[in-house]
Amino acid sequence: MAIKKKNNRYHELEVIRNELDKESKRTYQEFLKGKRSVQQGALLLGVALLIGGGIWSVKSNLNRFDWSEKSEISIYQEDDDNLQNAFTRRLVASKEDFAFNWTLTDYEGLVVGDKQTATGDSLSSIIEKFGNPSSARLIYDEQTVAIDYKCYDYDIYEDRRQVSLTFYKNGDDYYLKGKNTYNMTDDQFQIQKASEDLSWTAENFSELVVGSADTGAGGATYEDVIKIGGLPQESTISGYHSGTLKYVELSLVYRTEYYRDNKNVFIRLEKQEDGTYRVSSKVSESLTEEVTD
Repeated sequence: MAIKKKNNRYHELEVIRNELDKESKRTYQEFLKGKRSVQQGALLLGVALLIGGGIWSVKSNLNRFDWSEKSEISIYQEDDDNLQNAFTRRLVASKEDFAFNWTLTDYEGLVVGDKQTATGDSLSSIIEKFGNPSSARLIYDEQTVAIDYKCYDYDIYEDRRQVSLTFYKNGDDYYLKGKNTYNMTDDQFQIQKASEDLSWTAENFSELVVGSADTGAGGATYEDVIKIGGLPQESTISGYHSGTLKYVELSLVYRTEYYRDNKNVFIRLEKQEDGTYRVSSKVSESLTEEVTD
């Protein structure tokens, strides 16, 4: 598995999504203006050709522009919710029917493809296996659909796990071209309740080796971290894959009970090609020096 990252990637998908949504709205407005102009021009042309007996030509030209809503999947709808339509609304589960059925293994097993090679898992097969998403929308045009699986779309905030997927259109179905996940948990990364103090000290924290900020290469392993600090209080996984950009990272949080003395340790590890996780960054707060006799 090739692992490659960019700075500020935690928010890059939301930034891209927002920019695409803005571009969609601009494109929609420009389309409506162009549509009105063409219709007006076509009307004048029709009058002229009718006088000359050329009504067939008028129909032929007008037929080049399909102003109907024959396609179910089109952002060019003259309503306030042009990024959603009957198609995307049908994809979304009700609060009663929604369930987050994803595991890290499920996420990593998804096949990401591209339109050039006509590859990637299909939207229909993913919904059949994991159920309907909590949200669905069109991005830029009818050629791209994005869906999310996240409990807080239904005001369930205690479960922060999220899987987001984007698809390109090919024939009658859509196929996976990008995926990302946030706050995923996995049984291989156990946690424990907070205690009055941490096993971490200023000394052993400083000795923890940090590798490449992008890939974690050369850093201490997850096993090294657990050997020094024990099990953390939080352990979550984030990941992203689209095109050549691909990564999976593990975030560990150590804190004292009731945040006593404000002692905290934050460690991020990157998944390597061999499946191990290595430290790419570390931050601590209020750690004490070891006392020796």
